[in-house]
Amino acid sequence: MNEEKIKFEKFKDYPEIPISTATTRHNKTGSWRNLRPLIKNKSAPCSKACPTNTLIPEYFNFFIDENIKEAGRILTLHNPFPSITGRVCPAFCQTACNRRKFDERISIREIERVVGDLYLPYKIEQKPKEEKDKRIAIIGAG
Repeated sequence: MNEEKIKFEKFKDYPEIPISTATTRHNKTGSWRNLRPLIKNKSAPCSKACPTNTLIPEYFNFFIDENIKEAGRILTLHNPFPSITGRVCPAFCQTACNRRKFDERISIREIERVVGDLYLPYKIEQKPKEEKDKRIAIIGAG
């Protein structure tokens, strides 16, 4: 049996999707046609570098769509004070930002501050828990 290797002369001769068009007899691993690639979800480097583990790409997506309420909700899942940390945080996330490989880092801390400031009117006030008849004393309270 004559087995020739397939040669593509022009770019348009290549198949649209990567499939095995030749026999795999020379390669004893078998056909790869039916195998799916292994895709692993990984955390963004900026989220890994953040001490509060903020989901930075997730709230950025809502911020870009101008959905401040949802961006603020996601931001406050791990960080209850985004307005404060947006001003005083050392911004480890900006150091780890992989956008710097393309052009420049994203000003994550400043965007966090803006989202925190704009989210303040949306914050849902938590209802106090029911009062109990017991009394407590706080030592050193005066």
